[in-house]
Amino acid sequence: MNAGSTTIRASVDGKSDTARLTVTEPPPVVDRVSVSPSTASIEEGETRQFTATAYESDNTVIPGKTFTWSSSNTTVATINSSGLAEGKQAGSTTITASVDGKSDTATLTVTEPAPMLRSRTGTISGRNNYNSGGSVTLSQTSDGKLELKITGLSTPSGAPDVYVALYTSSNINWGSGASLPSGARSFGEVSRQSGTKTWTFTPASGENIDSWDYLILHCRAINQEVGSTSLSN
Repeated sequence: MNAGSTTIRASVDGKSDTARLTVTEPPPVVDRVSVSPSTASIEEGETRQFTATAYESDNTVIPGKTFTWSSSNTTVATINSSGLAEGKQAGSTTITASVDGKSDTATLTVTEPAPMLRSRTGTISGRNNYNSGGSVTLSQTSDGKLELKITGLSTPSGAPDVYVALYTSSNINWGSGASLPSGARSFGEVSRQSGTKTWTFTPASGENIDSWDYLILHCRAINQEVGSTSLSN
């Protein structure tokens, strides 16, 4: 029997009536479901769209199917009726799409958002009747290091042995031949130099971007500051 229409007739004692019978093809049977993507990763608060496709046994796509979506761990992520998942908390959950007794799954991993990178800034002013200048930025980098950058650096021509240091105070006792005071970090000599200077370094254990409050230009020959700036919080 094929799909189509036919007229059904019933007769008795010279009388009859008819009816119209329409034969349709049976609806396609879902053999399997496929969810895409099969794996995904998002940060907390982000969303990811999942899609599902239903197939017959011969891999013919069945259009127009409405899927039921679910998340195995709604603490980690939720998913709406359209397959849009939202990350709630770091962890992993299984996303399932089902229709007509068939289903497929995907794995969704939710991660904590990357920490926001901070910067501290300052503007160098001359000290002790010396002219010095420059714009200072101390920044966190994505790989856990710190970057110190001085733009427009100028140091006094009459001051030899000028070193750059980060310290907790605007004054540092660090004459020629003396050891660098505890809590300070030196970046070497910049005597009579100008332009842009950049240093990237790994903080020691216990150090971070807030470990120092001042950048100092220190003339070790006379153990005196020739420039400094406080660092913004």
